[in-house]
Amino acid sequence: MLRLVILSVALIVLGACSTSGADQGVSRDYTEIVGAVLIAQPDVAAQHREFVTEYPDEASWLDRFFDYRLCVAPETAGSRGDFERTDWEVGAVPPDFRIYSTRWEQSPARQTIPIDLLPAHLRWDAAFSFCPSGVLRVGSPNIQGESATVYVENSSNTHGWAGEIYLVKTDDEWIVQEEHNWWQA
Repeated sequence: MLRLVILSVALIVLGACSTSGADQGVSRDYTEIVGAVLIAQPDVAAQHREFVTEYPDEASWLDRFFDYRLCVAPETAGSRGDFERTDWEVGAVPPDFRIYSTRWEQSPARQTIPIDLLPAHLRWDAAFSFCPSGVLRVGSPNIQGESATVYVENSSNTHGWAGEIYLVKTDDEWIVQEEHNWWQA
């Protein structure tokens, strides 16, 4: 009986770590765009080290136990138009931006981000991860010819932000052209 339980747990863990299907239905442009977006994200761990160096009184003995890299949700979510920003008039009350978080969480359209796209200054969000710098959520790229927009959100309460990244295709490569933050904590 114990062997059966151990075997079941091992299969569940191995199944959760599997990368099969990660690239199914994903275009080359999708992969290049998501890779460019991830590379463009800030190195939060380096920023934290610089901050603690500049303000040593803010350092904690717990800092050495935490990995301050920004976590990344292992999949993109959403479909075309889900994350298009609503414009509002100057001086008017801005819309509730939580609607975009809800759309990301509830979207049935999901694509696994290929493992090899994750740069070293980021890490995956996992079941038992502690992410003091927040979890980056990436929307599915909205590709329109030679340009694309991608919704990005850091769901942290203290370091959170959300917005859109604009990319353009030059020669055979997608380049981040602009980043627009809609809100920041």
